[in-house]
Amino acid sequence: MGRRKNPEHYVDKNEMLEELRRYKRTGEISEKLGEMFVKIARHYASLPKFSGYSYIKDMISSAIERMVTQVDRFDPERPDANPFAYFTLTTHRQFLAVLKKEKRQTEIRRKYRTKVWDDLCDEEKIQQVKDANDENEEE
Repeated sequence: MGRRKNPEHYVDKNEMLEELRRYKRTGEISEKLGEMFVKIARHYASLPKFSGYSYIKDMISSAIERMVTQVDRFDPERPDANPFAYFTLTTHRQFLAVLKKEKRQTEIRRKYRTKVWDDLCDEEKIQQVKDANDENEEE
């Protein structure tokens, strides 16, 4: 007895392949194909390794955007075509890219805070402020 497939997240690879073939003919991403992209990204975001990130919605939307921009690169006519694997890998890579970007931003904020704190705690600057206050009080 296999695991039950959650229809909220489940994407049938054969249905997706048909939607991608339709896309190749028409040049338009159908609503159904778009929903499949959303399901893949949301399901991937629900994995335990991504729980707790405050910017998970950014990761999901970035992955969906990436899938849309990569749809032309997928060839549904290849004999070994597996759209589910292709777009899941696209999602994975985009999630990692967002994490890398957020890590850089966090590091920039940390360095800025450290510099501000160091400047505030600099003895020489503290003395200059005290001296300036003393001069103002004498006037």
